[in-house]
Amino acid sequence: MLFRKIFPDPLNKANNDFISLSLSTVGLFSSVLISLIVVNTWNFYTDVEQIVNKEAHAVEDFFRATQGMPEPMRSVLMNDVKGYVDVVTKKE
Repeated sequence: MLFRKIFPDPLNKANNDFISLSLSTVGLFSSVLISLIVVNTWNFYTDVEQIVNKEAHAVEDFFRATQGMPEPMRSVLMNDVKGYVDVVTKKE
């Protein structure tokens, strides 16, 4: 009540319009900022997925190449590949 007596209604209306415009501007900038963060995160995960797929295909190719090798070397290399995959999937 005291505030309304000190400041008349036309002045309050102008202040409300200014505050509304300020809050709208802050809301616009924050929504644009959040959407840019979401797009950047999505791109990061897409890049990581491509890197993981390349490495998985390389391991698969190497594993298949070991199947054509003679027996003592084949067993050692296949165990090494399995150990590598276990380390990558469980520890990293």
